[in-house]
Amino acid sequence: KQWYQRRVAITAGGTEDSEEITITGEEVTEEDLIEAEIVLEVTKIPDATITEIWWECNGERVVHKEGNAKIKDTATMSRLTLDPATQTDVGSCIAFARGVGTEDSEEITITGEEVTEEDLIEAVETSVTFADGGQIVLEVTKIPDATITEIWWECNGERVVHKEGNAKIKDTATMSRLTLKPATAADVGSCTCFATGEGTEDSAEITITEEEEEELTVTPEKTAVNCKERKKGCKLSFTITNAAGDNAGVSAKNVKVCKVADGEFTKCSKVKAKKGKYRLKLKKKKIKIADSGEYVCVVTEDGKDPVVSVPVTLTVTAKN
Repeated sequence: KQWYQRRVAITAGGTEDSEEITITGEEVTEEDLIEAEIVLEVTKIPDATITEIWWECNGERVVHKEGNAKIKDTATMSRLTLDPATQTDVGSCIAFARGVGTEDSEEITITGEEVTEEDLIEAVETSVTFADGGQIVLEVTKIPDATITEIWWECNGERVVHKEGNAKIKDTATMSRLTLKPATAADVGSCTCFATGEGTEDSAEITITEEEEEELTVTPEKTAVNCKERKKGCKLSFTITNAAGDNAGVSAKNVKVCKVADGEFTKCSKVKAKKGKYRLKLKKKKIKIADSGEYVCVVTEDGKDPVVSVPVTLTVTAKN
């Protein structure tokens, strides 16, 4: 039994076209997706008893006012409007109707206008690195004289929304900038800027990686130091270098020398930094035989695991 008819209307640039087809489950014609909107409408067959009617697009049930969809149902018709129409609408929409012990449906295929690739945008950098807790700044420049009708960002497959999460987007006539702050490990991957024009499209992908923690090495100047009680005093000296063997420039406030007892750090003291060396001076009036033992230099920086030197053995002998 035929229940209703379909009228597909597409409007753009002050023109309009429509086609009315009685639903019989026969061959379905294709309708072109245009930039302005897509209007799909079915008229209900007079005297047909319809208890429920709904729309599905690309396998997902359409919800009124969700995304770019609006649905209007009356006693004589059901209309689905997709506004603004985008490339994500390409595929098919199906109108379903159910009556008392009966049902029917028709699939409407949606195809997009032919889109050609054209240079619309260019990434300032194609790869960036970041430190945890810092910020990531991704920027594309818009090609002069290029017509761009829409521009947006996607990161790791998800569309980015301005001021949602750690993201902020700034668009001007000459560029589009995405800032992620504070940056976290979840930002590792890639972000892509998409741009569309009049029948054209372009994209720029930027790879994001996290900076590797700088590897530090703490080396004692001597692994064995001998002192006499209450005489000249002693110095325990260390250097801190990076992977390249250069002075790492660690702040003295992040460095301490600690005595080791039963595998635990005890009696930790501040050091003084001078010419790339970190020294703990044991003054002659205070040094005692009881100060003998093993000492290590410990470097502690925010968010990083402590770096510990090999032990230095301090031997304090009695004053003659």
